[in-house]
Amino acid sequence: MSARIITAIVICLFGLVFVLWSWSQNRAPSTQQPAIAVPETVRALLADERFDTRPSRDELDGVFAEVQRLVEKNGRVHAPINSLGKAAVQDLGVAFVERLQVMLVPEVERDFRASVKRGDPKPRDEAFEKANRAIEYYAKNPPKLDMGLQTIEVNLLTPGNEDESVSGRHWEEEGFGYLSTVRNKYHFPVPDNPVQRGWICAEVTMLLMRPDAISGRNHPALVGYHFAWNDKRQQWIPYQGVVYRSPDHVFAVPPL
Repeated sequence: MSARIITAIVICLFGLVFVLWSWSQNRAPSTQQPAIAVPETVRALLADERFDTRPSRDELDGVFAEVQRLVEKNGRVHAPINSLGKAAVQDLGVAFVERLQVMLVPEVERDFRASVKRGDPKPRDEAFEKANRAIEYYAKNPPKLDMGLQTIEVNLLTPGNEDESVSGRHWEEEGFGYLSTVRNKYHFPVPDNPVQRGWICAEVTMLLMRPDAISGRNHPALVGYHFAWNDKRQQWIPYQGVVYRSPDHVFAVPPL
């Protein structure tokens, strides 16, 4: 092979290497996001073994009765809640079950009656339209009914630096992400910032499977509601839905 041919080959190879190097320097950076670190505390509290109940729809009446019993049992240990009397403690369990049913197995008439009894001023037509949309969605995307009944917690809400804080819980400090509802134009009969106004308020949570808002896949989260005791109505009134989640997932907040 002549020296001229060898020189041409070397030049071609050098040019090819230069083109590949230039391409590697100018290509768009990878859009793949780095994995989010999930603290061990969060992993442990959302672990699969904490799901102790995976009922069928036919078994839900019994499951909801047990949920109510556990909410009453856990609420009774708090002196401000217990001081309201037996009927009030029972009503907290009933109120939480009503919200669970809206979240997991919505029914138009049942859910509307329950909301009206707690003073929801939403017009019937609007309530039915919203409920029917939810039912159509759940028919196509039935929620997983996996629950951690033994994870049910009732905690008092106390005045915090901004709005309110959960006594005895510091999940955000331990690595949980937090989501909550915002109040809509139709309010249940609870004032803004009821904790700051001196109302007795409680948070009830339990471990549930919820669909990730981005991937659609089910993942565990601690889901619940904030309730305020309306002394005039002698009822617990739901005023906020909450989700404590792994920081690598995002969920829709529970419906009010």
